Amino acid sequence: MRRSVGVALAGLVLLAAGAVATAAWSQGERERWNVATGVTWAQYSPEQKLAYLEGFLAGSGLADAERVVAVADTAALGAAVDSLVRWGGLRFAYGAWVYASQLDDHYWWDTHTNTRVMFSLREINQRIKARQ
Repeated sequence: MRRSVGVALAGLVLLAAGAVATAAWSQGERERWNVATGVTWAQYSPEQKLAYLEGFLAGSGLADAERVVAVADTAALGAAVDSLVRWGGLRFAYGAWVYASQLDDHYWWDTHTNTRVMFSLREINQRIKARQ
């Protein structure tokens, strides 16, 4: 009898642990970069916002360089990125904190909370460039 109670308790503990792990996994899935929205953005700390944007800008800068340089040579790509930065040729040409403050305003004042962050970044970038 004691053994069956112990097995049942162990089973409940494993079941609870599985439920917690599943909830944590699904929470992480909702916050993936490609589906993050204004709701997610509002939950990020300043450090998380900076990390998100620096990763976004790095990926975008590399994509811009790959359009300029036909070879996959990292030295050539690095030189292309540096040149694009120096001459203002990046599609997303501003620093992470510029975009962070714009996103904060975008989601607060314009209440685009369900818009994905990457689409909001594109819209913000287009607005900034249109003002130049």
